[in-house]
Order: sequence, then structure tokens, then C-alpha cells
Amino acid sequence: ASDCRIGVERGALVLWDMAAARAVTQCATIDFGDDSGGFPDDRECDDVRFEGMSMAWALNVENLRRDATDCRRACDLGLIALRDY
Repeated sequence: ASDCRIGVERGALVLWDMAAARAVTQCATIDFGDDSGGFPDDRECDDVRFEGMSMAWALNVENLRRDATDCRRACDLGLIALRDY
């Protein structure tokens, strides 16, 4: 807990803000990749670049840009946004 507190005090850690992330996430410009990941078309985005209400609960970097249909759909609906904004 003290590590997190120190990180927040130094400005190294900030809470992810869905509204702020959605405001700057431009879904039309994102390269979502393809559907070659382990869980395509399951209505959950498995790409670690995103956060939000339509994300899979277990994420793996191996699914980066490999769940295009699910992630594009969720992004277009405003259910996910980029983690780094």
C-alpha cells in the first residue's frame, strides 16, 4: 500500500479514467489486427491495449491485435477505450 501511495504522490500512478480515455480513443484509427487469437467472436475484447466493460477478465499479451472483431465492436459501442491515452 505504501508503494502505491508513494507512486500516486509522485505522479507516477494515476487512476484510469473511462470518460477521459473514451474522449481521446478514436476507434476508426486503431489497428485492431485480426481474429487469430485464442478467443475470437466471444463478445469480449482480449487485447491488452484496452480497458472497459466488455473486456475479458484474464488478459495475455499474446492476444495483442488478435481479437479484432470483438474489440472493434466494443470500441465502436463505447464499451472499451485505450488504456494508454
